[in-house]
Amino acid sequence: MTLPLRVAPPLAFGSRRSLRLIERNLYVYKHTWIVLVSGFFEPLFYLLSIGFGLGRLVGDVPGPGGAPISYQLFIAPALLASSSMNGAIFEATLNFFFKLKYQKTFDAILSTPLSTADIALGELIWSLIRGGLYTVGFLVVIVALGLAVSPWLILALPASVLISLAFGAVGMAASSFMRTWQDFDLIQLVILPMFLFSGTFYPLDAYPEPLRLFVQATPLYQGVDLLRSIAVGHFDAGTLFHVVYLSALGLIGLAIVSRAELAALTTEIVACRRCPRLVEWREQVAREKIARFRDQTYWGRPVPGFGDPDAHLLIVGLAPAAHGGNRTGRVFTGDASGDFLFEAMHWVGLANQSTGRRAGDGLALIDAYIAAAVRCAPPANKPTPWERDACAPYLARELAALEQVRVLVPLGAYAWAAAFRAITSVAGDVAGSRPRPRFGHGAEARVGRFEVVGSYHPSQQNTFTRKLTQPMLRAVLARAQELAGGSSS
Repeated sequence: MTLPLRVAPPLAFGSRRSLRLIERNLYVYKHTWIVLVSGFFEPLFYLLSIGFGLGRLVGDVPGPGGAPISYQLFIAPALLASSSMNGAIFEATLNFFFKLKYQKTFDAILSTPLSTADIALGELIWSLIRGGLYTVGFLVVIVALGLAVSPWLILALPASVLISLAFGAVGMAASSFMRTWQDFDLIQLVILPMFLFSGTFYPLDAYPEPLRLFVQATPLYQGVDLLRSIAVGHFDAGTLFHVVYLSALGLIGLAIVSRAELAALTTEIVACRRCPRLVEWREQVAREKIARFRDQTYWGRPVPGFGDPDAHLLIVGLAPAAHGGNRTGRVFTGDASGDFLFEAMHWVGLANQSTGRRAGDGLALIDAYIAAAVRCAPPANKPTPWERDACAPYLARELAALEQVRVLVPLGAYAWAAAFRAITSVAGDVAGSRPRPRFGHGAEARVGRFEVVGSYHPSQQNTFTRKLTQPMLRAVLARAQELAGGSSS
């Protein structure tokens, strides 16, 4: 089964903690500095061989604004743009993929207070630093060869960093969807034609009209024309368009990366087999079933969280029910506890309907996300401490990936403890986390940037005895909305 990717644009792109990623990369490249230096020579060799070799045969060509310029000056800014692209793409694709899929560097980092967006921002800033170093070196060469004809050339440095931003962010976004090394052949299939045909070596009017329009739409052409205009000091409305185009491309790429962790985490959770007792039980229940569900196909796997990826409110339960979430594949779905919860969520405006019977039934959460402390249905609804700890990183990583969450609503004492462990994993030992506040229905605690509001679990034992009623649960959810900045209805 292929799980759908849940990608949504965040409103924040990491924090100052992302600087730790830059520090880490500096330590790594301290021992492999030759890799950094080697990237400088490729555009230099192209400039010397083609610019000065072929340039003797070509002579002058039309530059920005139509004024003739030397062929060397024509291709030097284009090679600088290509160098910015190649450096960022290499760092953001091959290196990023290796850390993500094989070295598992990011999995280890996510066990610290750093979030997914921190990783994306830190890795992107590092690729910009690397591209900036190449730019400075190449600008020195341009000056030394007498190709600096305008004082505006100094703007080539921030412009090259902008090009690196655009390609680095898009490269990381593409890498988050790659599955094998062979997938990177597709990236080269795009990069090489862009390098050859984005006005790098020929004026745009050398192409037929249909191809010319296609070339103008490519991101590398935007970078090439931007740097070429800066090199000769010619600015017009097109220059501003290039800046806006590349900035928007970078922001879109970064937005995708910062949200793709939820999709990757969902896939990882569903494939988990860490706990032999839970694996055996969930699969036994799925095989044997119960009479009223004997004609249904059970999910029989770990149950990931679901809801609005841009939610401000995270509801935490204990574990999937054996014939509820373990059957439907969606937490709190297909059992009486879920019916009770979704009725209250619908009443306060956190869900579009009051029931959740199966995955794909149209239920959508509004500004809310639901996850469980333990992802597999446990025998007698009692996971062991080892099973609890094996599942704990999943909740912490979901909390880290849900950048906008500010309020957690744990359902029951077990979920209350799990929520505080997740907050500590994400934010560290911040004020309010130790000692852990006492659980109670309606209990509130502030832990760093998070608010926690407790509720009794909507189990049948609690609802049948009226220990928990609809007005009680609605009041807790409405209070959580208030703390998150929403409003109850």
